[in-house]
Amino acid sequence: MLEQIINDIFLIKVPYPYGMAVNSYIVRGKHGLTIIDPGFDSVETRALWKKTMMEFGEKIERVIITHTHPDHIGLAPWFQDTFFAPVFVSYHSKTEIDRGYRRSLEKLKQLWEEYVHISWPNPKWSEGFPENFQPDGLFSEKEILNIGDREYISIWTPGHASDQFCFYNPDEEIMFVSDHVIQETSPIVSYWNGEEEDPLADYIDSLEKISQFRVKLALPGHGSIIMRFSERVEEIKKRHDMRLEQILKLINGEGKTVLDIVDQIYDIKNMRSLFSPILATLTRLLHLEKLGLIRGETIGKNKKFFPYNKPIS
Repeated sequence: MLEQIINDIFLIKVPYPYGMAVNSYIVRGKHGLTIIDPGFDSVETRALWKKTMMEFGEKIERVIITHTHPDHIGLAPWFQDTFFAPVFVSYHSKTEIDRGYRRSLEKLKQLWEEYVHISWPNPKWSEGFPENFQPDGLFSEKEILNIGDREYISIWTPGHASDQFCFYNPDEEIMFVSDHVIQETSPIVSYWNGEEEDPLADYIDSLEKISQFRVKLALPGHGSIIMRFSERVEEIKKRHDMRLEQILKLINGEGKTVLDIVDQIYDIKNMRSLFSPILATLTRLLHLEKLGLIRGETIGKNKKFFPYNKPIS
């Protein structure tokens, strides 16, 4: 369903079989349409976009990708081939594309197998990444991008993804925030390419960076439009602080595994629901370890975390 947000910005909810629908944005300008994050590639989503583009009856000036997760970038090569639309990504996203999503997922699998002693779930969403895709143009941080007839500043906000970008128009205080801030849930923060230093530290820094902007209208990558942006940013910060404090209280002299912590924090009904909580918990534990607040050690076949001041035998 197409929803008009303001006079020249439209929202289309693109189905995603493995989670919340993706918010794709269509911005009308004098040179054509700009599409932000076309969504996951499937027969259903292609049909939806064909119908939508027929309704608009206008050429696509460009497609802009906020980050390279499959639910956002999946349809990019199809837009190139079907609508002859040039696709633009950041230099950071180009690095991820060149690295290869399957290679990144293999590194994440290795991290999982080191710390989590249940089988790697082999997530199906990874199949949605366009492995042979190459963009038509690149942008960098603090670059001015024309989206429709407005100028937006590109803002690098790593955390949810190492290549996550937001776009801000200072005149009307509009920000496309993608998956950096979501109204209904805290965006998952994880090691995705297996080479990030500390994605949670990156995310917290990025929240601080984004909180310096006056935002009247925040347009996220999933869920509802955010009208009270600064309040939502503060809520997410506090929730991360609460989770970190909760984990520190749970870790005792006997040591805790990732699954021990997940079991005590989350109400998991089935194995399919474990993937995101495990990744989020592992990311928090490694963040606390880097801060010197806990320490990890291999005990038998298990990787356990202990209070930093607890001797490990």
